[in-house]
Amino acid sequence: MSIKSNATDFNLKAKAILAVRHGRELAELMSRTSSLPVGVLNGETLAKCIRRLKSGEVTDGRVLTVIEAMVQNIAAALPREVADERVEWHLRADENGEEFWIAVNVPIYTARGEGLCELSARMLRFIEVRQGFIDQANAERLERQHLR
Repeated sequence: MSIKSNATDFNLKAKAILAVRHGRELAELMSRTSSLPVGVLNGETLAKCIRRLKSGEVTDGRVLTVIEAMVQNIAAALPREVADERVEWHLRADENGEEFWIAVNVPIYTARGEGLCELSARMLRFIEVRQGFIDQANAERLERQHLR
């Protein structure tokens, strides 16, 4: 039983470290990104979120609220950052396994748009890593309750 506990403790600590690292890196990127599309968020709310992320407070629900709002704001701003489009051909298969090619229009973004795409991807990854840590912590707490 102690081997499982040590492995589980290590795994949880690794997920915590990963969540904190992603949060810190996200905060640094948010700080460096000029003209963030903040929408209805005020500067103080955003500044507090960045401070919380830098200090490792990744499980604070207020952080998640701001990050989710920012993802929506970025999604709303991206169409205005499209400079052009290019066509890419993708090989697909139907339900019978028959392959065919389709043309996909891919936006080419301005420099600001590329930065916002990267920021959005990092935010979504942070949310995923954060939730993985929270899920494992909650599962372990639940397991301990049932093994008493």
